[in-house]
Amino acid sequence: MNTISSELKDAERRHQWCLDTHHLYSASISILADDGRTYGFAASQYVDFVHEANPEMQKDSDAPAERMRLRFATAEVMILGSGLERIARALSEGQLCRMKAISRRYAGVLKSGPMIFSIAVAPKNDL
Repeated sequence: MNTISSELKDAERRHQWCLDTHHLYSASISILADDGRTYGFAASQYVDFVHEANPEMQKDSDAPAERMRLRFATAEVMILGSGLERIARALSEGQLCRMKAISRRYAGVLKSGPMIFSIAVAPKNDL
């Protein structure tokens, strides 16, 4: 048995989420980035996404398998992890309300959903 999984209590496991969605339309999205800041974006400002294999894997086998770039009117968000296609689905359905990265050591305790290991936000400076 995974030692991390056995050490976490159920209450602690509930805090190891990457994507928070709900069945109602979400007017805004809250993103906790690697820089410790929480960024808020209006869902109506979502433009598009690119989901692809992470090219860094060619250089570093420990790099996350996937990357996703989300574009909003005011910023670009780069996400590294796996299972990221659920992010685009939740955004397109207007159901994404929060995202955050988790430590890679907790990946084994997540039973479903994407595994987000890194989130970087680059605000557009030309506003």
